Amino acid sequence: EKLLTNRQRSTECLRTTFARFGLPLQLVSDNAQAFVSDELPRFMSVNGIKHSTSAPYHPATNGLAERFVQTLKQGLRAAKRDKGTLQTKLAKFLASYRNTPHATTNESPAALMFGRPLRTQLDIMKPNRRNEVLNKQAKMLSGGRERHLQTGQEVMVRDYRRGGKWTRGAVHTQTGPRTYQVQVSPDIIWQRHINQMHSTENSTTIERKQAQRDPESDTQGTVEDGGAVKRPQAERRERVDEGAAIAEAIMEQAHTEDVQEPPDNPRRYPERRHRPPDRLDL
Repeated sequence: EKLLTNRQRSTECLRTTFARFGLPLQLVSDNAQAFVSDELPRFMSVNGIKHSTSAPYHPATNGLAERFVQTLKQGLRAAKRDKGTLQTKLAKFLASYRNTPHATTNESPAALMFGRPLRTQLDIMKPNRRNEVLNKQAKMLSGGRERHLQTGQEVMVRDYRRGGKWTRGAVHTQTGPRTYQVQVSPDIIWQRHINQMHSTENSTTIERKQAQRDPESDTQGTVEDGGAVKRPQAERRERVDEGAAIAEAIMEQAHTEDVQEPPDNPRRYPERRHRPPDRLDL
């Protein structure tokens, strides 16, 4: 019963490894009973794997496996005084071994398997070029400056209701790197992106543009430098009257002037003369 359990355990371990890394072309093992039983060759045949066994009492046949066993024993012996369990020491050794370049291939086992080196604690000390490039690109898109708003700062926030496009408010909280909650009234809090807000320094320009687009501003006057109030409707009426007078004067002048025909331009090509056909009178 114990021998049968070991055979099944070997098969399950191989199945787990193959599910993670794929089926190999060839598997080389020693002549242990778990590898020469009827169950393992059947498992290899079903999955299309060539199973080879080493010669008895000749470990050099499977030299890579024997070399790794010696390296593992040396690593665990060197970590004997380190703190931690045996499983922790084994995991640290395997991480170092799999990320160390091989003398023959000049590549680590992890790089050959996954196409990239494993990230270790030493990578924390290296500058992250990808993040630096992304940060510089973000600064270039935003005009080279980053905007930050403080809690309680007065801003002009985008208003998507009918009426004016901008509304005054105060920053309530910051919910993300670029997202804020703005309180526009005692009972109303909006969530807006920083691109949908402007500081109160630019509020004068925004309010002026809003007043020009607001249809209600037609009934309001504009204050000139002298202090006099000038109505927009009066300005429009004056412009319409002036335009009508100019158009009427142009029409009268067009009727009174004699229309002169343009002079005949010389023909570029001679005029074609049409002659009746001369047929044979038979």
